[in-house]
Amino acid sequence: MTRDEQIIDLYLNHTELTVADIAAKFNVSTGTVSRIARINNLPRRTGNNPRFSKTEEQQIIAEYQQTGISLLQLEKKYHTGYNTLKNLLDKYNIPVKSLSKISNPDLDEYYFATIDTPEKAYWIGWLITDGSIKY
Repeated sequence: MTRDEQIIDLYLNHTELTVADIAAKFNVSTGTVSRIARINNLPRRTGNNPRFSKTEEQQIIAEYQQTGISLLQLEKKYHTGYNTLKNLLDKYNIPVKSLSKISNPDLDEYYFATIDTPEKAYWIGWLITDGSIKY
């Protein structure tokens, strides 16, 4: 069997595999797998096949909430994409943590929402007049 035929076989007969999984098996891009599917008039994957079992979903959610792991780290660990994980969190009404909150859990992102002290007024003025913030 040729490489393309093997890809077609996996695409049609192994719906538990994502396009990314198939691409990784053959060391090609996901675009290559999608192109082969399109050229051969294969049905488009609609996402009706769940990427994760209920147990895996609960494991991912628990890990995300309890360990402070980022979506990027989860992407790598579970070999999936950002949107897949974001949709999973949305499904369970779990807000996505900002990167700044993950790297600095004590950060108050709304500290300057209310300017109620002279110190806040001083620092917000200083930041605004500086013109740029580099980190």
